Amino acid sequence: MNGGRRKATGAAGEAAAAAYLRSVGYAVVASNWRCRYGEVDLVAEAKDGALVFVEVRTRSEGTLGRFGAPLESITPKKQATLRRCAQSYLQRLPSAPAAVRFDCIGVVLDADGRSVSINHVDNAF
Repeated sequence: MNGGRRKATGAAGEAAAAAYLRSVGYAVVASNWRCRYGEVDLVAEAKDGALVFVEVRTRSEGTLGRFGAPLESITPKKQATLRRCAQSYLQRLPSAPAAVRFDCIGVVLDADGRSVSINHVDNAF
């Protein structure tokens, strides 16, 4: 997969994940938030007031056999990067949120780029 196609697949997955979160009552407050440590795909506020840092991983249906399920690709190194990014994000807030957690969302897209499955793991790590 070339870089442009990979970016398009990732963007479609993140858009699907954001739409899903909104549909179940989350408020998405940031997307593709960057700092010196890396990037957080989505930052959302849950119904209970928790601030949720979300890692989104996307696969096309045709690549599942070669690359596995989307969530299988979240490594301990990526988790550590997300934690550092979250600390940086939290330092910029005027007050601390009620709670903080890390969720993961795996998205599978069909050949036309439409989501065919979304797997949301609350408090993934």
